[in-house]
Amino acid sequence: MQEALQERKTTNRVILLDYLRGIGILFVMWYHLTFDLYSWFGICDFIYSDGMNVFRDCMVAMLVLISGICCHFSRNNLKRGAVCFAIAMGLTGVTALLGNEMCIKFGVLHMFGISMMVYGLLAPLLKSRHGWIWGILLIGGFLFTFSLSLGSLGIYRLPLISVPDGLYQIPFLFWLGLPGKTFISADYYPLLPWTLLFFAGSFFGNYIKYIPKCDKMPELKVLSFIGRHTLALYLLHQPIFYGILFLIAQMF
Repeated sequence: MQEALQERKTTNRVILLDYLRGIGILFVMWYHLTFDLYSWFGICDFIYSDGMNVFRDCMVAMLVLISGICCHFSRNNLKRGAVCFAIAMGLTGVTALLGNEMCIKFGVLHMFGISMMVYGLLAPLLKSRHGWIWGILLIGGFLFTFSLSLGSLGIYRLPLISVPDGLYQIPFLFWLGLPGKTFISADYYPLLPWTLLFFAGSFFGNYIKYIPKCDKMPELKVLSFIGRHTLALYLLHQPIFYGILFLIAQMF
């Protein structure tokens, strides 16, 4: 009886993360839809507002943190990361056929794939008794390097220190967060700052077992389903949106 209750509580913990991931991917889908509507029909121009930029950053940050936490639930993070990175490279190949501006050269899946593989290799070193300290320091590093790709360091979007231009002229460092002036990627999430947030989540994940279990959490089957299938939804939603908008555009 006690074991069954414990299993139920553990399941609820995983479901809680699924709920948060579901909310996050629903936002991503909505954000991409509004971007597509602006691109096709010139509506939803609020997509480029400062408030939307901050909200988008917060939602993506939540997804990255949760992804780091979920490393503790995976049996093989190295394999999971390799599969994710292979999918990301396939996406790069497909989008390259659509032109340079549509090509995803280093998007969120590339970042997730590399972060998972690095975690898989270093997992024994990341189980510190003081993981919460490392987590806070990594979040600080994330905020400090957030604008690295724009040429500065500071606090989130507030620039405080200019990064030497010469670093951005070194070829093929876009993956690190140092894109050249001519670099274009339809989706761009370099290792700095985002992998710092991922590993902050992995350190906080060490404390999952100390969080009180929610055995009375309401069951939201649709949201839980969405949270468990974020990768499939991420890959499929844009082609579906484009197909529907293309048909609508042909009617007018």
